[in-house]
Amino acid sequence: MELLYSKSYSGFVLGSLMNNTNLLTSSQYPLTKEDFEPFLAHKIIFVCIGILTDKGVTEIDPKDIAEVLRKYPRYEESLKDEMSNGNYLDYLQTLKDIDNQNAYDYYYSEVRKRTLLRRFRDNGVDISSIYDETKLQADQDAKIEKMSIKEIIDIITKPFAHINSEFIVRANEEQYLAGTDFAQTKERMKKSPLVGASFMSEYKNEIFNGGYGFIVMVAKSGQGKTVMNVADVITMTALELYDAEKGKFVKNPCRVGDCIFINTEMDIRDELDLMFTACIANVERRHIKRGQYEDGEEERVDYAGKILVNSGIHVIDMPEFTTKDLQERIKEYCQMYDIKNVFFDYIQNNGFVAKEIASETNVPQREDMVLLQLTDRLKQIQRKEDVGLFSSIQTNGKEDELPIPTESCLAGGKSQLRKLDGCMVILPPKKIEAVAIEEWYNQELHKRRHVMKPNMVGHLLKGRGSAYSPHIKVYFYIDYGTCRYYDCFATDQNNKPIDIQGLKIYNEEN
Repeated sequence: MELLYSKSYSGFVLGSLMNNTNLLTSSQYPLTKEDFEPFLAHKIIFVCIGILTDKGVTEIDPKDIAEVLRKYPRYEESLKDEMSNGNYLDYLQTLKDIDNQNAYDYYYSEVRKRTLLRRFRDNGVDISSIYDETKLQADQDAKIEKMSIKEIIDIITKPFAHINSEFIVRANEEQYLAGTDFAQTKERMKKSPLVGASFMSEYKNEIFNGGYGFIVMVAKSGQGKTVMNVADVITMTALELYDAEKGKFVKNPCRVGDCIFINTEMDIRDELDLMFTACIANVERRHIKRGQYEDGEEERVDYAGKILVNSGIHVIDMPEFTTKDLQERIKEYCQMYDIKNVFFDYIQNNGFVAKEIASETNVPQREDMVLLQLTDRLKQIQRKEDVGLFSSIQTNGKEDELPIPTESCLAGGKSQLRKLDGCMVILPPKKIEAVAIEEWYNQELHKRRHVMKPNMVGHLLKGRGSAYSPHIKVYFYIDYGTCRYYDCFATDQNNKPIDIQGLKIYNEEN
């Protein structure tokens, strides 16, 4: 067991939370999974308490936690394994019974002190002047129990002032003298550049600086929104991909970790699984649907199915979602599975969101206002959970009346764009764009044998911090059969070619 962890103090805190979940939502007592990381049983119990708290439970019974764990058998088994007799319900009841609400401040402080010291130690800070792990634990525990969190910070944290705000509870604000931490920020960005996860498109990586923040693709119904989302899910998450040039599966260097795909319309087995597998295997969906394969394809599909089930793509089918449902489910999965990216099929008014918002405001909601509210709340979820969030929006028909699409063609109206970090409208080529495609295509045919002819044009509306101005155009070839898409070329809004190098983003941990 980790020396810088107290099972007894942490147990007291968990018992208090079970008896009064309001403590968990209080800004006076912030807690995270990190506070219980050294002891898996406590970490699992804390996550379950958080899930029940989000559902509005104010006092938790051990059976409530058991009910949550039935959805996560792997964690239930882990919790049983941590118990000497395998009966975690008895342990939970013991925690609940030993709770002393009057001493919660003390227990809480002791837990957070140890988290703070572990954080500094794990960041390379010498903490031995405060807690020497080579000496008797009881003596070191007695030493820090006489100190406050602020005193610990004052002794060892001047170079790490940015950590203070997590452990000293103040009002919801941060005061900072510009430039104070810039040297550390600069060095951190040299080691770990501030870019998001990789899209399948290197052009999109370059324009948006990778999948970072809340990015949305806008398109007409049935013209590639979901296909592009699936391709990006697989690029960010799949363990391996079939490489047509090499004629074999290769390790995916772009994988960053598990993701959530929130589905609202498709059949998750007959449609969505099919798209994921086709993309991994680079095999036409219709071949899989009809059970008619070309040479070697069935073996590729079988292997791709094994890759898919081990890649950590957590599909949640939520046709009747509300914004509260989305917030609770995303938070729950982020806590359970260390989610890196979230894909929400597309931003729509399913009727339930409209009722939810109308009940809060006592005012009937127009369609565009519902979509704007949903977009705003998704952005809040993205910031709170610190994940990449990707979704789609349908156009409203105005794109057919405009020479180039603007924010006015979003189904949620102009204001919807303000809530986003990145936005691109995907449309079929217009006549003048078809001319540019033909010119490019004919030139490329002279250079190489196999050329993919663009069938969609991406119009950039917004890229927060992007080096590229709005309304540039990226020409894609979307392969609806294999659910992959490819960069072709780019132009300015007047269809003059521009040079986009493309950005490769690889995860160094792969």
